[in-house]
Amino acid sequence: FYVGHSGIIVLFYEWKIDSVAALIGSCIGVFAIAVLYEGLKVWREMLIVRAQDSKMAASHNLKQLTNGKNTITSFPFDRDQICNCMHALQSLLHIVQVLVSYGLMLVFMTFNVWLCLSVALGAGAGYFAFGWRRPITVDRNEHCH
Repeated sequence: FYVGHSGIIVLFYEWKIDSVAALIGSCIGVFAIAVLYEGLKVWREMLIVRAQDSKMAASHNLKQLTNGKNTITSFPFDRDQICNCMHALQSLLHIVQVLVSYGLMLVFMTFNVWLCLSVALGAGAGYFAFGWRRPITVDRNEHCH
């Protein structure tokens, strides 16, 4: 880790930090991106829960299998489930989430102390702002941190 402020190429050559002002601006931008990333994760989870709730309410033709102790509920395959607007939106948001998470990881991998702190503090502030609304406690789709 280092604390310098000159010659830092963040994600691409055009994003080059050569002054203290550029470093401060980059830190503010990275902080904001990390906060919004946490908000995006919570929004996706809320959309997933809402879609699952509506699917459960509308599923009157469930198949239930019992193997003695456990009951397994299966939903019949419906081609419309994969081609609906909610699934398309979730797919698009998943792509955005992956890109932003790997972008934040690459910013952290500059090993500049100020940029690393911006990522960590932004993630913490974002979790503080949005995390209390999380309907799901464990995210299987988490790619970074």
